[in-house]
Amino acid sequence: MPIIDLSLAHYDEMDPVAAAVGKMMNAETSVRRKYFPPKKEPDVVFVDSWLSIFAHAGTHLDCPRHIYRWGKTTDEVPLERFMGPACLLDFSSKGADAPISAGDLEAHAGLVRENDIVLLRTDFTDKFWGSDAYLRNSPFLTGDGARWLVDKGVKAAGFDFLQEEEVKKIPENVPENYVVHRTLLGNGIIQIEHMTNLSAIPQERFEVIALPLKMPGIEGSPCRAVAVVD
Repeated sequence: MPIIDLSLAHYDEMDPVAAAVGKMMNAETSVRRKYFPPKKEPDVVFVDSWLSIFAHAGTHLDCPRHIYRWGKTTDEVPLERFMGPACLLDFSSKGADAPISAGDLEAHAGLVRENDIVLLRTDFTDKFWGSDAYLRNSPFLTGDGARWLVDKGVKAAGFDFLQEEEVKKIPENVPENYVVHRTLLGNGIIQIEHMTNLSAIPQERFEVIALPLKMPGIEGSPCRAVAVVD
């Protein structure tokens, strides 16, 4: 049962989107030796780290509360929504700033089933993550593309590109214009953002697991997204 990692590594200042709004990750590590005298046990230490991380940095989940006051938080969404049967739609031929529309998605309609986790592949994260190009020139999902996913009854959608065109305008962007977020999250569809390594998935249908941290009242969370293939 091969497992394919679809998650970016987290490190300080790793996220161009988070950095644009001044929010990143910090890690402080301490090495405590008082429990293990160095002279007696020089190779034994007690290491612990404090993490401060933006909930939407790197590969992460968005839940409905991210946009809507009435929306469910990460601890309120059933775990089944974060895992299950999935399909991969290949848009790797799309270039910079290219829209992915309902028409584009319809060309792959035969792969999509109700309650699927649908992953949209462009390879943009693999090529441009950490650069300004990822933030400013990413392909994006159109409003009618988001509506197409809703009409198909999928439970989650994953992206290896910046799927919301309005986000490119950070810090001048207007959240009210987040048509993809409003459409998907407003219909209970979980977003898995900033995925990577989708090109390594060798088949069109597989299983995906992308679980959030268990933190009550939080609208989003870093996750370790993986594909389980035959």
